[in-house]
Parts: sequence; structure tokens; C-alpha cells
Amino acid sequence: MSRFDVTPAPGLDPVAAAVWNVLDFGRPRLLKQIEGLTPEQLAARPPGFRNSLATLVCHVAGAEINFAHALLGKEVPQELKDEFWMGRDGEYLRQAQGETVESLTAKLEKARAMLQEALATVRASDLDRVIRQPNGVEYTVRWLLALIAYHASVHIGQMQMLRQHLEARRSSKEDLRG
Repeated sequence: MSRFDVTPAPGLDPVAAAVWNVLDFGRPRLLKQIEGLTPEQLAARPPGFRNSLATLVCHVAGAEINFAHALLGKEVPQELKDEFWMGRDGEYLRQAQGETVESLTAKLEKARAMLQEALATVRASDLDRVIRQPNGVEYTVRWLLALIAYHASVHIGQMQMLRQHLEARRSSKEDLRG
């Protein structure tokens, strides 16, 4: 019989550690979707897809920066908004022209480090604390932790579909040439 487990995140309260473990589990799956691609492939938006792989990675990283700052009760500084393409109300407006696997990985790592630092401040006694955003939206820390785990997972699934589409398109072009 197989046994599956994850290594507990050191220094985190069990609730925050569970969220971190979901992110950590998904990280190699996310990175696999961009592995070996050119900037053009990363920026491609196939028909029927609203985003490119690069846009989705930037969105995940930008959202994690938003989550980290929300947990800490801080506003995201403008330089981070600019670096991670956060537009009005957290929308990601650019389509990631010129991003590379390395630049996207660096963005994700920077965001994950900020989020891990913020998660280290969360205790079980914080779960009912209400976070109030400048736009008037309110939610509990418990809800935000659930969203953090859910958010990356959803977008990894989208990235998998995009990657499969890119691979199929590349294969069909090779078939036409060969």
C-alpha cells in the first residue's frame, strides 16, 4: 500500500502550514508547465484562451503578494504592483511579452517568500480576525487561507490545459512539416 505525505512547513502554525503545504505541493506542477518554453510560447494566447502561461504565472505571483499584504494588514507598495503588473482591483492587464522561464520563476519565488513570511505570523487565534480592504471588502483570515490554497490550484489546472494545447499545436505543425 502506498503512503503519501508532505513535510510540515517549519515555523508555521498548523493551519498556516497546511496552506503552505498545498502551495509547496503545487509548485513543481506549476513550474513544469513553463519548463523549456521560449518567451514567445510563454506569451502565446491560443484561440479560446484569455490568458497566456506567462500571464497566469504573474497573476498567481501577484495574487500571493496581495494575500501576504492582506494577512499583514498592509497595502501593496506601488513598486510591487508595477513589477507584478497589478492593475486596478488586482487585474493583470499586460500579456507578459518578453518574460522568460527564469524571470517568471524569480517572480514566483519572490512572491512565495513574502507569503511564507506572512503565513508565519498567522496563529489559530487569528482565524476569525476580519481583514478590511481599502475597497471596502471584508473577509476573515480563515476565508483568506482557504482562498490562498484554492487560487493557485485553479490556475495550475488552467496552465496544464494551456501547455497541453501548446504541445498539441507544436506536434501538429511538426506533423505537417514531416
